[in-house]
Amino acid sequence: MNELKKLLPSREQREKFARLIRKSPSPVLARTNLARLIESGGLKPLKKISRQQLPSLLRLLGGSAYLSDILVREGRDWPDLFLRQIRAPAKTTSDHLAELSRTISEAPSADVLARALRRHKQREFLRIGARDLSSAPVEETMRELSALAEASLETACRACRSELEKDFGALRLPGTERKNRFVILGMGKLGGGELNFSSDIDILYLYEEDEGESDGGPKGRINPREFFHHLAERITRAVGEITEDGFVFRIDLRLRPLGRNGPLVQSLNSALLYYESWGQCWERAALIKARAAAGDRELGARFLHDIEPFVYRRYLDFTTIEELRHMKTRIQQELLSPQNQERNIKLGYGGIREIEFFTQALQLVNGGREPRVREHGTLSALELLARHGYIPPRENAVLSRAYRFLRNVEHKI
Repeated sequence: MNELKKLLPSREQREKFARLIRKSPSPVLARTNLARLIESGGLKPLKKISRQQLPSLLRLLGGSAYLSDILVREGRDWPDLFLRQIRAPAKTTSDHLAELSRTISEAPSADVLARALRRHKQREFLRIGARDLSSAPVEETMRELSALAEASLETACRACRSELEKDFGALRLPGTERKNRFVILGMGKLGGGELNFSSDIDILYLYEEDEGESDGGPKGRINPREFFHHLAERITRAVGEITEDGFVFRIDLRLRPLGRNGPLVQSLNSALLYYESWGQCWERAALIKARAAAGDRELGARFLHDIEPFVYRRYLDFTTIEELRHMKTRIQQELLSPQNQERNIKLGYGGIREIEFFTQALQLVNGGREPRVREHGTLSALELLARHGYIPPRENAVLSRAYRFLRNVEHKI
């Protein structure tokens, strides 16, 4: 770090700087990443960082190798990105969509779309990560990451459908001018608005009708099942494929009907028939968090309304209680070793998964008779369960505090 002596000529300045380094999450990591920044862009860019902004920079450099990598890749321009992002406020899905629409044409090539989505994700992870390291509330961080994922899926959905229509023409409902609709349901932590920095996104692809075929294009005509299968594949690649720019979010499709053995995308009626005929208790629990994350929200709302009697049964039998017990056993079996039972903040005893399971189990048991406890997010569901008398207020306070703490730790590591 001899180069810093040129920037900090006095001993007092260097001592103040050393104190800031020591206050960073990892002083060793902060020094290492600062050296990489200087090697990448030289000393001059550091002069753009004011005394007030320096603690934020060192927290980031000492708190995350991944976020530091984003800055290093910018070379001498890293201060512009850093200063722009740390000054930016929290953003909604609409904010992200507006920004992405300014950089992506209506029907970009697959490569252009993939690169734009990944660059946007990197910039936004830098902003959200800096806010998180500066003690932003964990709910805000989870909400922001979820909004970014939704906007990425929505942008990919629009762009990929436009590109697909160039090849095969628009896909309309028979006898109408209205397009056959498509929705991406967010499940798991995406559905709950509770993503972390390393979360996969669990999704389901659904379309409206099986009847009809596309208008036709250079590559001919295709039926809805083929059209939406192509669309789902393209969206999955646009968001989840690893390129030289990394990935946007890893996509997990295993929660779809029949899991890995099921079709990538299903019609609304096919999905409803599956759940009503063969749906299992764990799938009911998974659908508690389901919500429309991208595509046609009205179609998503229709599916969620129609599936409610399967998810929230008015009367429970002993079979349901036994299935809940088996679900709990499977969660415990995911632990790899006795040490993990105590150290694994996600799967260990009293960990994230146990709090989520407890909450969803109470929603399954009581949600059929009490619609007011039907809620996607864990923290808001706990609050509703307490408000309507299903858990004591003290239990809600203890579990909510523990959940916030564990999710905050999860973000940091």
